[in-house]
Amino acid sequence: HQESYLKVFDQRIVNESIAEKIKHWAAKEGFGAAIMTNRPSGGPPGFEGAPDAKLGATLVGLETLPLIGNGEMSWLAKETSQDIGDLLKPGWVHALVAILVASGWTLGKSMAFGGREGNALQLNNLIHLQDSSITVFEDTPGGLLAVQEVGNLLNENGLNVKIQKIGIGEDVTKKAALSTQGAMVYSNINQALNSLDNFRAFSP
Repeated sequence: HQESYLKVFDQRIVNESIAEKIKHWAAKEGFGAAIMTNRPSGGPPGFEGAPDAKLGATLVGLETLPLIGNGEMSWLAKETSQDIGDLLKPGWVHALVAILVASGWTLGKSMAFGGREGNALQLNNLIHLQDSSITVFEDTPGGLLAVQEVGNLLNENGLNVKIQKIGIGEDVTKKAALSTQGAMVYSNINQALNSLDNFRAFSP
C-alpha cells in the first residue's frame, strides 16, 4: 500500500485553533463559508471524481465545510452542455455556486441555479443575499475576478452586496497580481483571517 502524494507532501497552512474558529464562525446564524477550488474533487453523489480537494480540506481541519471544486463544476458542465473551462474560476459560475452553498442552500439547489443561462438566472430570487458581505480569500487572481463578477451581477440587480477581497501571497510578483485585483494582501491565511474585525473578535 502506497500513501497518496497529497497525504505525504501537502502542508497544513491553517493552524488548528483558527480552523476550529472558522467552523464555529461559519455555523453562526447569518454567516457561512465554503471552499472554492480548481482542485479535483468528488463531485455530487454518483459522480466519480478524485478526492484531492477533500484531502486538502481534511488536512487543515475544514472537511465539514461545503466544497465546490473541479468535480462539482465538471458535473455541472456535463449537465448543461457547457465547457468546464467557462465555469471554473475565473468563471463567475464557480463563485456563484460557492456563495450559494455558503449561504445555506443545498449543493443541488446551488448548482441548478448556477447552471442556468445568463438571462434565466432570476437573481431577484437571491433576496437572502440582500445587504450581505461576501469575503473571498485567494492566492490567485482568478478567484478574486470570479467573486467580483458575481458581486457586480448581484449589485446590478439591486441586492447591495459588499465584496471584500483578501489575497494570500509571499513573493512580490504574486502579491502585486493580487493587489492589482483590489485585494488586501497578507503573507498567510492566519494573518488574513485575523484582519477581519468580526472574526478576530469572535470566540467559539
